[in-house]
Amino acid sequence: MAIPADLDALAQTFAAASASTLHRIKLELAKLVIGQAPPSAQNQLALAERFLEGHASAGALGDARQDAWAYIGSLACYCSAIDSASAQAVLSCLESEASAHTPLSLREQLERVLRSGIAPPAIARVLEQSSAQGKT
Repeated sequence: MAIPADLDALAQTFAAASASTLHRIKLELAKLVIGQAPPSAQNQLALAERFLEGHASAGALGDARQDAWAYIGSLACYCSAIDSASAQAVLSCLESEASAHTPLSLREQLERVLRSGIAPPAIARVLEQSSAQGKT
């Protein structure tokens, strides 16, 4: 799915953002799909927040990532495109390595959230709030 030009322009404002900033933005975007996401997604996103705050370990995040993969695998033959995209949006927040949180990964997160059926104005609000909070 193509990213609308206005969202693409907003995403480009984070081209020089740190990995932790991009991780946080991806987390906020994943919260938009919580209604379509797997049952454990809310707890997994809370864990990712604690990780970003320094209150959870990379190992705990890795365990959550394994649980997310197991759930996605169990649905492989039965999930819809929305189920898959929302699960992948959550999964992308469970990466502890800085190299997983780049401007390209932010664009990928935008695509996942769009495929999950979230309207572009809601996505734009997340990006605008992140920019306004000085997270670049």
